[in-house]
Amino acid sequence: MFMKKVISILMLPVLLLSMQTKGQATIDSLNGVLAATKTDSDRVKAYLALGDAAEQQNNDLVGAKKYYALAGQLSRQSKYTIGTIEYLFDYSDALVQQGDYDSSLSMNQEAEALAIKIKDSQRLVRAHFNIGVSNSGLCNFSEAIRYFLLAADYYERTGQKAKVGMCDNELMILFRQTQNYTKAIEYGQNAISIYRKYRTEDKVAIPLVNLAVVYQSMQQPKKAEPLLKEALTIDKKHHKEYGELNDLINLVDLQNHLNLKAETKPYSDRILLLGRKMQDNESICDGYLNLALYYMFRNQLVKARLYADSAISLAGTTSISELKQSCYVVMSHIAYAAHRYKEAMEYDEKTDLTQQAIVNTNINSKVLELQTKYETTKKTAKIKQLQAQETLQQLSIDRKRNYLLVMTLVIMALLVIGFLYYRNYKRKQKLLITEKKLQQQQISSLEQEKVLMATEAVMQGQEEERSRLAKDLHDGLGGILSGAKYSLNTLKENMVITPDNAAAFERTVEILDKSIFELRRVAHNMMPESLVGQKLRDALRDFCTLITASGALTIEYHDVGMEHVEIESTKKVTIYRIIQELVNNIIKHASAKKAIVQLICKQQVLSITVEDDGVGFDPGSLSAAGGIGYKNIFNRIDYLKAKMDIDSNPKASKGTSVYIEMPI
Repeated sequence: MFMKKVISILMLPVLLLSMQTKGQATIDSLNGVLAATKTDSDRVKAYLALGDAAEQQNNDLVGAKKYYALAGQLSRQSKYTIGTIEYLFDYSDALVQQGDYDSSLSMNQEAEALAIKIKDSQRLVRAHFNIGVSNSGLCNFSEAIRYFLLAADYYERTGQKAKVGMCDNELMILFRQTQNYTKAIEYGQNAISIYRKYRTEDKVAIPLVNLAVVYQSMQQPKKAEPLLKEALTIDKKHHKEYGELNDLINLVDLQNHLNLKAETKPYSDRILLLGRKMQDNESICDGYLNLALYYMFRNQLVKARLYADSAISLAGTTSISELKQSCYVVMSHIAYAAHRYKEAMEYDEKTDLTQQAIVNTNINSKVLELQTKYETTKKTAKIKQLQAQETLQQLSIDRKRNYLLVMTLVIMALLVIGFLYYRNYKRKQKLLITEKKLQQQQISSLEQEKVLMATEAVMQGQEEERSRLAKDLHDGLGGILSGAKYSLNTLKENMVITPDNAAAFERTVEILDKSIFELRRVAHNMMPESLVGQKLRDALRDFCTLITASGALTIEYHDVGMEHVEIESTKKVTIYRIIQELVNNIIKHASAKKAIVQLICKQQVLSITVEDDGVGFDPGSLSAAGGIGYKNIFNRIDYLKAKMDIDSNPKASKGTSVYIEMPI
């Protein structure tokens, strides 16, 4: 179901002659080298080595990119072309690991142009290899194959067998993607043989994983399993976390095919941990989707949906259509399992549209390629035909052509004049209609503004009255009750009380404690202190914790993307009141034990979900209900220009789900 992970490698250049490999030096020793360098070129090499050490030893892509960027900046300033090319190679490698293939392709094309300019064949072939990797990530398969074959041919001619193996590995990936499995297996077995002979053990995991993916694509998971487990053992042994991440993703896919879903959770948890550590959104999405499937098959649909929602949010930040398609498929399965058939059908439609877009992209690419070949052939044939004709025939054709050209120009001029006149007339008519519509819209807008201002004034009045009552209760009645408790405790110390009267005395003090607690709870609900000077997410988390602590209802609170969201004070209070009213309705009417409050903010749209496991109710009965709870909710929804959907059925006894969406 999910995208199978393959490993594509960019060549890593040797930067300092004093080092056998860049990964052998520590950060501290390289900083010492940097401090001792005097020339710009040596400083560039030191920065590149520091970036590679951060990437290879610490798995710190963010830190590595900072060092690479410093190397690139210094190379450009000092016009050190070789340093610029090496920076482009290293930085683009980091981008590939993070799934940013567009930027990687652009940087490697710049490196190719610079290598051609300075006539450096070694760096040119490395640029060709890297361009193949980037095109592979962007699904430009024909271009990727062309560049890898160029690189493989060069390495074969120059006797660089280890690098031939790297090209074979990439060609295996591409032939799998184009479903030429015979070629994919041939190149994959060649790559493994070359890696075992010419490369270190830690690199052998790369073609092992990719050949396993080929067998998975051929629906032969039992052939893939030993390859993946060998690769995982190698990557763990050599602390290759990026390779381990790919191994785990493919193993989870394999277990899903073998119906071993109970074994996927520890692998999925590890995928999430490594994906977050390396800031790899694609891998994080895979982890979320695998956990969503795991909980769906265990019938824990609320958790499944939370993970799937998180996956969809992250998938939107990538350019990988297949990943988005996988998210829609999982959301469809969860919706069907929850009997939300309308929602499931919507996700099925999104899945189909995404698949069609992928197919159309491939078709358009093929059509463009064929059209280019056809046009070239057509032009060549026409040139030969013209050259074969006699001079008089050619002159006759030229005269007729000139006559037709003149007539065509005259007709076109008349058509243009007529069109311009007609368009001017239509434009005037359209302007008149538009002016009328604008006047009507302005009138409607003014009326709506009046209604909103009135609503806002009422709501502000309500909140001010709530605040006043809360302060009066807390400062007035609260102080009286606290004073009474203090007086009783003082009286107890100064009096001799019989055992029976002592028990009654303690019950009286206990009643006072409960009264004081209830008074504070009521005052907090009327105007919670957490709303003053805090973010909405913090206020809601405090509210859910307070309700859970009271024992009335256990509430799980989640939010996604709310860390840096700033909401205007009146809106913040209104949203808080809506959720507060929904929770109060659950406590009063739903007979529920658990509830979930979830907020997701994406692209300036706030989505709120409140769900419970109670008895449910008929949403159609709300219009005839006599209570003011839902009326207040609807008024606040209108004020926020939000949309609300209620999913509940008392016959099904599967609780109630309220979904609200609003701009912020």
